[in-house]
Amino acid sequence: MEGMEMSAAFVPSSGWFRRPRASVVRCSASSSEDTAARWKRFNSDLRKTFRTQGYAATVETVLGNDESSCENFNQVVTLMGRKQLSEQAHSLAEEAARRGKADQLTFQLAMRICQERPDAQSARAIMAVAQSFEFGEDPKLVKAFLNAVFEDEGIQSAHEELDSLVQRGLGKSGLSYAVGTMALLFSATDHLKEAVNLIEKFPEADLPAHVFNTLIAKASRASDLEGLMETTLQLMRSRNVKSDVASYNTLLNSFHLRKNYEKVEQLWDQMIQHGPEPTPASYNIMINHYLERGLLVESRLVFTEMQDRGVIPDRYTFTAMIKAFGRDNEPERAVELLRAMSGSRLGADPVAYQATIHACLSCGRASAAHDIMREMLENDIPIRSMMWTWLLEVYIAKSDELRAVEVMKKMGELCILPKRSNVLHMKREISHLGGLQSLSRTLDQWEKDTRPDE
Repeated sequence: MEGMEMSAAFVPSSGWFRRPRASVVRCSASSSEDTAARWKRFNSDLRKTFRTQGYAATVETVLGNDESSCENFNQVVTLMGRKQLSEQAHSLAEEAARRGKADQLTFQLAMRICQERPDAQSARAIMAVAQSFEFGEDPKLVKAFLNAVFEDEGIQSAHEELDSLVQRGLGKSGLSYAVGTMALLFSATDHLKEAVNLIEKFPEADLPAHVFNTLIAKASRASDLEGLMETTLQLMRSRNVKSDVASYNTLLNSFHLRKNYEKVEQLWDQMIQHGPEPTPASYNIMINHYLERGLLVESRLVFTEMQDRGVIPDRYTFTAMIKAFGRDNEPERAVELLRAMSGSRLGADPVAYQATIHACLSCGRASAAHDIMREMLENDIPIRSMMWTWLLEVYIAKSDELRAVEVMKKMGELCILPKRSNVLHMKREISHLGGLQSLSRTLDQWEKDTRPDE
C-alpha cells in the first residue's frame, strides 16, 4: 500500500465481521456547537496533512484521535478518492464501521472510488463489509457497486452480482435501484431484450420513467427488435409509471424514426390537450418531423403555436425554422429569425448562420448571403468553405463579375480551394454565359491545383 504501515487494529481480519448493535454503527449526533466546530477544524487539519504528508499520515491521524467523528472518516475517504486508493478506502471504511464511526455515505464514497478506478475486487470487499454492518441495502451503494463491477469486468459479472444481491435480500428501494441500474447497463451495451426481461422478472421494482425512456429510444434506433418498444410501453403502463415530458419526447422521436406518423400526431395532440406541457425540445421534434416530410406549412404552424403558448425557442428551434423559411422561398424571414436569435440571450451560433446563408443562396439571394458572410468574418465566426464556393457559383450564374472577383479574392486570402467538380462546373457556366473572362485565369489555376474528385 505504497509504503504505508498500518497498526494491527487497522489490518482487516475475519474477527471483525461481528454484527454490532444498531446504535454502534450510527454516527454520533451532538447538539454542541463546540463539538461541530472541533470536527470542522479537524477536517481542515486532515486536508492539510494529506497535502503535505500523504494519505498514510492522514489515516494514522484520524485513527489516532479518539474523538474522530463519522464526518472525519468520510473526509479521509474522500481524500483517498483523489488518488483512487480503492483498497485503502475499503480498509478505512471497515475500520470506521468497527468503531461505530461509519454511515451510508462512508461506504458510498469508498464505492465511488472503486467505480472511478475501476476495481471490482475492492468493490466486492466494500459491499461485504457494508452488508455485515447493515448498510448493504443502501440504494446508492447498490447502484455504485453494480457500476463498479460493470466498469471493471463487464456486463456478465455485473448481472451475476445482481443475482447475488437479490438472493441475500434487498429492500424495495435497493431492489428498484439495482434493477434500474442493471437495465440501463444492459441498454448501454445493446442487450435490449435482456433489459426488458429483467424488468418483467421484478414487477415489484419501482422504476423511474427515464429507465423506460432509455429503452424505448434504444429500441427505436435498433429497428425495434422483436417489438421491444411496444413491450416496454406496455410495461410502463402496467407499472403505472407516469409519462413525463421526457417520456413523450422520447416517444415522439421514436415513432418519427419508425415513420409511424399517425402515432406521432396522436401523441402530440395528447400533449397539447391534456399535458404534460411541451418543452422547446418537444416543439423541435415536431418542427423537424414536418420539415423532413416536406410539410412546410405545418412546421410553421407548430412554431406559431409555440410562440402563442409562451414557450421560448432555443437555438435548435431557430435553426430549424431558418431552414423552413429557406425551403419555402422566404429568405427574408430566415434573416429576420437570425437577427432575432442574435439579439436574444442565445446569440446566433455558426450553425444558424450557415443555415441562413444556405436559405439565401438556395433562393438566389447572393447579396444577402454575402452580407451575412462579411458579418461572420468581422465577428470571427467560422464559415464552411463550401459556402464560399456556392456563393461564387451564384454570382457567376447571375453574371455579376465584380462580386465574383471579390469572392475569388477573399477565397485566396482564406486559402480556400474549391473541389475540382465545382471548378469544372463554373468553367462550363462561364463558357455558356459568355463574358466573365477575368475569372478564367483563376479557375484554370484552381483546376491545375485540384485532384480529380473521387
